Amino acid sequence: MTAGRSWPRPQVMFVWSERWQAPEKRLHSIEAILRAHRQVILRGGDYDRWDLVVGGGMLGSARPLMAIEEHGAGTQFLRFRWWPTCSTGGVTLTSLFAALSTGAVLDQAWPASIILGLVTGCLAFRMLQECEGAMTAILRALEDVRTAEARSR
Repeated sequence: MTAGRSWPRPQVMFVWSERWQAPEKRLHSIEAILRAHRQVILRGGDYDRWDLVVGGGMLGSARPLMAIEEHGAGTQFLRFRWWPTCSTGGVTLTSLFAALSTGAVLDQAWPASIILGLVTGCLAFRMLQECEGAMTAILRALEDVRTAEARSR
């Protein structure tokens, strides 16, 4: 599978590893790959439901989660899940402009409605674009991990 663009929806990937590695070290190696691709990374805390936050911009990001199954003899089955996340401010701002555009339609203020609708569309598109960028970065990093594991066999 070639890592191209990744539509912003929840995704999963599985990787079989013939060599054992501590989960923290695996996560750090994925983080290093993402940083090498110039991505902004934040680590999740002990009680977060994600391991990293990959920033796409001010309006959107993506959050990966890693799980490891130990299969004995140093083999591991790696499960990755990642999903897009829109910022609260971005959703609020987009909703505000959508409500203002709707109000302008109800008042039959067509020029204002068109302008506010365009702003709403631009904000929504930018949010989608930023989530897509973060999702693609995660997909490419995990493809690098999968390729490295395949070479080590």
